[in-house]
Amino acid sequence: MKDAHPIAAGPDPIRPGILENYYRHMFGKTAPGEEAFEGATFGEYHRLLRNTYWTVSREKAALRSKNPAFKALAGTFGGTDAPAKPAEGPKEKRKSAVLERLADLDLTAANLPDDLHGLFLDRVKRVSGFKRLPDLKALRIVEAVLCDTEEGAPGGTPLQLARIDLNDCGSSFVKTLLGMARAEWVRVELQDPPVFDLSLLKEYRDLRALFISSGLTLGARHLAGLPLETLWLTNVQMDSEFREALASIGKALKQLKLANETPFGPDALPEMPGLEKLVVHAYPEFKEAWIRFALAHPGTLCEFPPMAPPAANIPKAKVAEIHKGVDILEMSKGVKVWYEVWGDLAARIQGDAISNNELRDRLEETAGKCKPKVKLSSEGDELRMSSTSLESLKACLDGIP
Repeated sequence: MKDAHPIAAGPDPIRPGILENYYRHMFGKTAPGEEAFEGATFGEYHRLLRNTYWTVSREKAALRSKNPAFKALAGTFGGTDAPAKPAEGPKEKRKSAVLERLADLDLTAANLPDDLHGLFLDRVKRVSGFKRLPDLKALRIVEAVLCDTEEGAPGGTPLQLARIDLNDCGSSFVKTLLGMARAEWVRVELQDPPVFDLSLLKEYRDLRALFISSGLTLGARHLAGLPLETLWLTNVQMDSEFREALASIGKALKQLKLANETPFGPDALPEMPGLEKLVVHAYPEFKEAWIRFALAHPGTLCEFPPMAPPAANIPKAKVAEIHKGVDILEMSKGVKVWYEVWGDLAARIQGDAISNNELRDRLEETAGKCKPKVKLSSEGDELRMSSTSLESLKACLDGIP
């Protein structure tokens, strides 16, 4: 981050009473009312207002205020004093390609220039030919919306990118692209299936910004030691594994946003001495604890927005139980509830002795005897088990030789 946030950046500290009043009025809100600045000096008002409106100048802040004394200051600041935008040099002309609304796309056959900088895929049902991408030496950005693939990640040297942005793509597409690439900035939004495993990013040693939106985020241990400056996660398990991962990031972390449907308090987080911004939902049962946290960390801008209700048509997921070191997930959609296990179970349980296809074959008899039955499927390096019974899944895991 090139600029510090206003609370951390001001020349003088905001008085504790003014700051407490601000946080109490902003808890559960996204924009401040006039009452949030009660008793503040104009300098305090301007700094606090910039937490919501980052570029507002003192003159514009005075004009928008309902405080007569502040409004009277408008016109006394000698023109705008909004934060200066960084000087822009001559813009380099960069090539990009947009491929959209296709049933099939073979990247090896697509007319992609060798000096392509950005690739944008939109609603492509089956993408293939990923081996073409490493040949595009200037490629720095890959974005995809509602895309999927039946192809696994090609081997060889990873594709080095600046940015990966995946919106509602199929899990196979997400795994293939993240598996073959490395990037400094990654955003993934998943709705169905609603689970993202951070193990997909364990080799992203230069990752500085990560944004994951999913029904459940697993594998927090894989964040440990990454040079993350910005981290946004939804529905991550607030356990010791996540706490230790955050602690290992240390002073590098500047922005942290945690959008969990399950409430948690400040005690779930470690000390993060470099943190400039923290965003946590406004959980009513933890209101006082979070306000105390914000006041004890005046160098960190805290935001407590309201929590939007989850969409009814999107599956939900939570960890029902950990059995034999494997997360068993409870999935729900409306009134329907079922249980699933998926991942590279062969490697997690058997090491490299067998593949997931072989493990599936060995488990078919056991799965068929369970009541209710366990459905098995495997694809590439992933085995998936599902059943309406938690006990059936546990029995199937117990049957792994």
